[in-house]
Amino acid sequence: MPMSLRFTEEVSSATVQIVCGSRPILEQRVFIAPFVADEMQARETHSCGHQQAQPFPGRKLRSVQTALSNHNQTGTDAATVRSEQPREAGFLLRDRVETLAEFLKKSESESALHRALRSDLEHAEEVHKAFFPQENFSIRGLTYETFYRPANCIGGDYYDFLPLHADRWGFAVGDVCGKGIGAALLMASLQASLRAQTMHDHSDLSTLVSHVDRLFLAASPKHLYASLFYAEYDAVTRVLNYVNAGHNAPIVVRWKHGQCNVFHLEASGTPLGLLEGSQFTSKAFQFEKGDVLVMYTDGITETENPNGELWGRERVESLLRACRDCTPAQIVGRVVKEVLTFAEGCAQRDDMTLVVVGVKDEREFDGTYPSQ
Repeated sequence: MPMSLRFTEEVSSATVQIVCGSRPILEQRVFIAPFVADEMQARETHSCGHQQAQPFPGRKLRSVQTALSNHNQTGTDAATVRSEQPREAGFLLRDRVETLAEFLKKSESESALHRALRSDLEHAEEVHKAFFPQENFSIRGLTYETFYRPANCIGGDYYDFLPLHADRWGFAVGDVCGKGIGAALLMASLQASLRAQTMHDHSDLSTLVSHVDRLFLAASPKHLYASLFYAEYDAVTRVLNYVNAGHNAPIVVRWKHGQCNVFHLEASGTPLGLLEGSQFTSKAFQFEKGDVLVMYTDGITETENPNGELWGRERVESLLRACRDCTPAQIVGRVVKEVLTFAEGCAQRDDMTLVVVGVKDEREFDGTYPSQ
């Protein structure tokens, strides 16, 4: 698990991640009292089946142990543990950390509890995958490609394609605040609520999303919420009706008469579960042949490089403008490549979701655009 320790004159912290396979599954942060002014890094790797370790610098570890011991003698707590994941993972950190060495030793143990946790998480990952579309749908007049990568084995991002009546399809992209197990549970609740509402006859998307908001609010802790972009596409008219409940504005790119125009489907309401009695407004967008719709979560735009700079929506738009005549699969590939290059190896901090939909000649159903 990647672990970095940063010590300043005011506060020191250690962020510890446990990795399942190649992805971190849990992350905890240890805060140590302000008595060490140094900076160091250590790296431990635990995976679901093998262990690798890079030694922690002995001199610096002894200095931390000594400082902790001296500070304990004053009667002041040496460390405070704060968890950024659900309480179910609390056993990974004790309420009090006597020494950093003792904690690292415990994180390496192969106890039955650790093995059971890994097994449960592996099963949870399989269940989590079932929440997403499991087949490639043939949507009249459209072609699409998706990308999803959680920051942990499971996460709180959500996307869906919902077959409706009479040549209509529902598109959904959402993002539950937080990540990991807790966010995944709320994502499952959001998915179930949305799918249940779309099964009923409805003519007003604002009312439908209001019902989803009410159900999500009732099933969620008060401090948690989710953004959601939900749209319904009419394959006959090429009209997209949508409600944006506090989500990152999807982008529509249109190349016409030698120019590239960019449209933003901005938010028309607050995130779900945030306020009681929230009101939502539905809007419509008329697609044209050759348009490209790009839906994403903030894990894409808020990817950081080593300098702390965010990739940002401007880079997304700049890249999309250069993707004329590209298929959705090619666009997804280029965006993901640019994001990972920008990150320069920095650990992924948030779930990443990208859905690209292209409007093509409805006579073409082979998943590609007509030849140019």
